[in-house]
Amino acid sequence: MGYQDNYIYGNPLLDVRSLDGVSEAEAAWIECLQDGEDDPETALIKKQDREALDAFVGGLPPKVASVAEGFLEGLNQREMAALRGVTEQAVCKQARKLKRFGQRRLKALRHGIGG
Repeated sequence: MGYQDNYIYGNPLLDVRSLDGVSEAEAAWIECLQDGEDDPETALIKKQDREALDAFVGGLPPKVASVAEGFLEGLNQREMAALRGVTEQAVCKQARKLKRFGQRRLKALRHGIGG
């Protein structure tokens, strides 16, 4: 076992600490840490997923695309309505259309159409 397997390097300004002396709770927490970067395969999959999502949203009618972008930004329907100066019902109507577009696209993908 080399030093890279036996020490925690959290901050270059902190003292190096051996993993031999950590509690079970600390060890469990350490195992949950991620290095912040995806492996190349995961990064490629995420890139392809994002491109497919962008293409899907780009092919939507503008009002429906606006709602899709709002959801992707983490907004709820009330927030989207306030930002766009429309009623929640108007956003809800576009969200229902978005759902139907999505269902049709997924059905086409399942059947190998336009994949």
